[in-house]
Amino acid sequence: MGEGDTPLDMKPWIFVLGFPRSGSTFLRELLSSHQDLYISPEVRILDLLKLAGALSDVGSAKLKTNRPRVSARGLSLGKSFARIMAHYQLQEHGAQRYGDAFDGNSLSIPEITMLFSDARIVHIIRDGRDVLASWLQDGGRTSLDESFSQFETISSFAQQWVRLVQQARTAGLALSSGRYLELRYEDLVSNPIGTTRELLAFLGESVDVSVLDAAGDVPRQPAWQESLTSDELHEFMSCEEAGTLLLELGYPTPEPPQDVEPMDGDHWFRNGQVLLVEGETQDAIHNFQRAVRGSSFSADACASLLSLSSHPASESMAEMVRTSNDPQVLHALQQWAHARGLSREDALRLFAEPPA
Repeated sequence: MGEGDTPLDMKPWIFVLGFPRSGSTFLRELLSSHQDLYISPEVRILDLLKLAGALSDVGSAKLKTNRPRVSARGLSLGKSFARIMAHYQLQEHGAQRYGDAFDGNSLSIPEITMLFSDARIVHIIRDGRDVLASWLQDGGRTSLDESFSQFETISSFAQQWVRLVQQARTAGLALSSGRYLELRYEDLVSNPIGTTRELLAFLGESVDVSVLDAAGDVPRQPAWQESLTSDELHEFMSCEEAGTLLLELGYPTPEPPQDVEPMDGDHWFRNGQVLLVEGETQDAIHNFQRAVRGSSFSADACASLLSLSSHPASESMAEMVRTSNDPQVLHALQQWAHARGLSREDALRLFAEPPA
């Protein structure tokens, strides 16, 4: 099959990228709701392309290192493989134009534009403090490509957020007009229809009613002002580059009021209890999570999270406190293990002594 046999040569490929938890998953789903578009979910087309190219170079000296450099011939063959694979995905989904959504591509814009000279890059950006809050609400765990460092501290998280956003912006803004679009997650939330129309205009696509309908379903999460403790916010903002980038992106960085006492863990626990009774489980979980972070750890909130044994937040909580010596926490851990039906072997991985 020649390259001219596929619709891939008719319209430029779309690459969606951004720092993890900035909204790239929703953006992929939004674009894929368009009748003519299919954006693959983290297929990592760039890596597959290079792998296919490297395999074509087997036997050459280029593969005698752990990180081989793919030859020009290999890249050409890899690109053909990627086009064929994308073509079949388009056929499967009844679409006409292909795209790839992968956060790791934030570091690869130069490679993308070298291989796909007419590619359209959509870089979704979100306030780094909200990104941090989202990450912490999942227990500080996220599935990241190995090109991202593991975040051991909030400070390292802030530094990585700055590095990836700046690197993607530098590469994207250097492209010719009409090739790179910065899209704010906050704009999708505050003006979903208008922002989606601007996005489709950038891509040269018609306005599809199904896309506008999907735009109204953008996830709305608690803002960092409601989610981060004062200690967490201070550690993030202690990275001077993060504060500079926030201002550069137009995000406000107000000074915290000096005459307001920060709300302690017990306050967030009580808020969570009220919300749980009212049936607002997800909001209650956010309050419980706030209550167990920072210096004002609430054992009651910890126990409440663990009691929601079927929710992923309880697993994150169990991992966080599995070495605790607090009697209330230990009892809650035992109840959680029983509710999850953990085997003795699984329990031994979590506790110094398995639950009775």
